[in-house]
Amino acid sequence: MKKLVFGFLLAVSFVLLAGCTQSGVPPSGSGAVPGCAQVVTYAVDSAGKCSGFPTSCIPEGYTKVAACSHPCERVACEDKCDGTARLSEGMCELENNTPKCVYSKSEAGSPLCVQQKFGLETEAVLRYCNYSKSFESYTFFLSVKNLGASSPKVGSSVWLVGSDINSKIYQPINNTYEKGIFWWQEVFSDKPYRGQTFELSNRKEFRKLDYKFVYCELANNNTDVCNESNGLVLYSGDTNKDCNVIG
Repeated sequence: MKKLVFGFLLAVSFVLLAGCTQSGVPPSGSGAVPGCAQVVTYAVDSAGKCSGFPTSCIPEGYTKVAACSHPCERVACEDKCDGTARLSEGMCELENNTPKCVYSKSEAGSPLCVQQKFGLETEAVLRYCNYSKSFESYTFFLSVKNLGASSPKVGSSVWLVGSDINSKIYQPINNTYEKGIFWWQEVFSDKPYRGQTFELSNRKEFRKLDYKFVYCELANNNTDVCNESNGLVLYSGDTNKDCNVIG
């Protein structure tokens, strides 16, 4: 009788040991299986997808690795341009299990990004600025020389902007200009230089104004607004330094 019991136990042990297949995967629904250590084991499939398994037994076709790397581990969130804004201090985060760079700092109107967006090389000179007491207005004359191979876009515009300038003051660009040519070359001027005039009216007295001339490529000059956050600053100045007061 003892021999029969011993033989039965030996047979059962053999079946259990056989339950851990050649690839080391226990049968579905089974618990701990002799030969499969109860330790979390990581492995990658042929496509490179990493998974964790509750025992040392892994499915066929998988290769053991020390650990599964985080999806963001190989993602470098470098500074980049978004339009004319410079994005920096980026960190990788998961969105629907997909790595994504999220930036905590944004510099609007970054010179580097503006240059990349428009691709223009220019030299702007304020030829003169006069304040007229009689007409209660400022008159600016701006010359812009094209230094690069790229030309300003037909339909673009140059705006006179500032914190104390609420009206929309701009001059459209209706032609292309090659390297070495001044913008608005075709506009008549009794001066020995070429450029465009900008009028700032309804100013009852002369006072200090900080201003900028900004190039923009807007969809509609009548409804849209140009400023240094979406355009290229060509020239910056202030009326105290740049303007003459005349009668």
